[in-house]
Order: sequence, then C-alpha cells, then structure tokens
Amino acid sequence: DNNFYEAFTSSYGYDLRFTSADGTRLNHEVDGAWNPFGETAVWVQIPRLTNNCSIWAYWGNARFTTRPAFTTNASTWSEGFTTVWHMNDDEAYDSSGRGHHGTRMGNAENVPGMISRAFDFDPGEYMYVPSSSDFRLNSDDFSMSAWVYSHNTGGDHGIFGTWGSQFIFGTINGNVVFHANGQVFWSSVAPIALNDWSYVTITR
Repeated sequence: DNNFYEAFTSSYGYDLRFTSADGTRLNHEVDGAWNPFGETAVWVQIPRLTNNCSIWAYWGNARFTTRPAFTTNASTWSEGFTTVWHMNDDEAYDSSGRGHHGTRMGNAENVPGMISRAFDFDPGEYMYVPSSSDFRLNSDDFSMSAWVYSHNTGGDHGIFGTWGSQFIFGTINGNVVFHANGQVFWSSVAPIALNDWSYVTITR
C-alpha cells in the first residue's frame, strides 16, 4: 500500500524506529533496499520472544533525516551471530559484520525468496564461503538455519559452505545434510517438501 509509505518523512525510511513495550529502542536492519512501491523486509533485534510480547514501530518524525548508524553497523546481529546472509544482492553479503561474505559459484539467479530475496541454484551451483577460525565446529555449540526451496529430490546438491575441511550445507536425494570436518554431521530423517519452502535448523 503506497499510502502507508506516504506517512514516512524520509523517502528512504530513515525515520523508522522500533521499541519494546517499555520504550527501549530496538536495533533494526532493512533487508535489501527500501521499497516505497512494494514490500520492504526489516529485521528487528529483540531481547527475547515470549508469549504476549509486543514491539512498537514508529515513523513520521521529521527530525530523522539521515540513516541511523545501527541499521548498517551490524548492531542488529551483535548477540552471538557468526554470519548472516540475506541473499538480497548479486553476492551474499554478511550482515553480521564479521566479513564472511559468500560468492556465487555458477550462474545462480537472484530471485524472490521466502523473506525478501534468495538464490536459485541449479545442479553444480552453490555459494562459496571462505574458511575461517570463526567456524569452530569441533569445539563450539552452534545453530545454523535457512529457508530452503527444493525443486527436485534427486541427486547431491550443495547450497553453501566452505567446500574444504569445515562445512557444507546441502541436500542428498531431498534430505538436508550438513557435512562438518569431512563427515556427515547431520541428516534429516525425511526429504524436505518439494516445490515449497522449508525452514531448516541444525543445532548442537
């Protein structure tokens, strides 16, 4: 609804603010570009999601004419995130501020995703992530999650990873698999949905 965007004093959404119920300002990040002619996805950092919790959004303050620093300096992902990829540009920029940017291998298209944008990988295409000491899969507990849309259930398809001694995330015959340090660390017990979005989380 374009009338909704007309209430903003900044054509780039710089006057958008979020707070908790007690008025504490919450960090946020716009996913991709601000789109006053359609949908704009925004990530908001909340301390904890509980039953009956609420957050408030504010806009229309003419004093806010410049982009808030917390929307671009990784503050939204400051609590324990090692890497965050939104897939909303030609490459996979890491929003965590740690510099683990992904590179498309092949000609994967940037297409509409479950949230904002996604990469559409054909067989043999994937997102390469440089190895890093931040990926301490042998010693640290961790969680990894992604929205995945499967076009077919056959074959071995990498999605993203270091393709070395650290990790690979992908599918084998429709089952989501996670290789860590050269071994299959985790595999789903059944294939994910075909021609639909599945939210996949791996936790140790």
